Amino acid sequence: MADIAVAHYNSPYVSAYPWSSGFGSKYTNPSTLPPDMGTGVAFGASDIAVAHVSSPYVSAYPWSSGFGSKYTNPSTLPPDTGYGVAFTPEAAGWTNIAKVSGITATDLAKVDGVAVADIAKVNGVAV
Repeated sequence: MADIAVAHYNSPYVSAYPWSSGFGSKYTNPSTLPPDMGTGVAFGASDIAVAHVSSPYVSAYPWSSGFGSKYTNPSTLPPDTGYGVAFTPEAAGWTNIAKVSGITATDLAKVDGVAVADIAKVNGVAV
């Protein structure tokens, strides 16, 4: 099952729901709410982060079918309102995204079984 989250203007500033061809019952709010209006939200592999308009401008929580206890604020805060938040592909758990039914990223980089790097060669010389 997947989850879906939305940042919003009024408290609790972020809401999350299970998703399976539609919304499930809302998860419990984080025990420590973002301090003000949420402007963006993103899931990592096992975390969720919320951008917001008041200091510390970003809040992050462990995620496991619901909000965990808020992580400590960054030691250096963003300078102003957070308008969005994103995790790197690795932190979002995308390291294996290219594996589809056992197909690896190396296999995906082939055309008719020939490596893309080799296709860009003329008489064995890279072009």
